[in-house]
Amino acid sequence: MQREYDYVRSLQQQEQEQQDEEKYILTEDEIKELREGLKTKWEFVNKKYQLLTHKAVLDTIGLRRRFVLY
Repeated sequence: MQREYDYVRSLQQQEQEQQDEEKYILTEDEIKELREGLKTKWEFVNKKYQLLTHKAVLDTIGLRRRFVLY
C-alpha cells in the first residue's frame, strides 16, 4: 500500500515539474509578438517624452493632462 502511495506521489510530482517547466517556454511567435508590443509601447512613450521635454512650462490643465506619462 505504501509503495503504491509513493508511486502515485512521484507521478504527481513529475507532472507538476513538467507543468512548471512549460510555464516559462515561449514559442517563436509569442516572442515576436511580445517584441512588437514592447516596441510599439516604447515608441508611444518615447514620442510623449520627446514632446514633453520641449515644453518648458506646463501651465494649463490641458497640457498637464496631455503629458502625463503612463
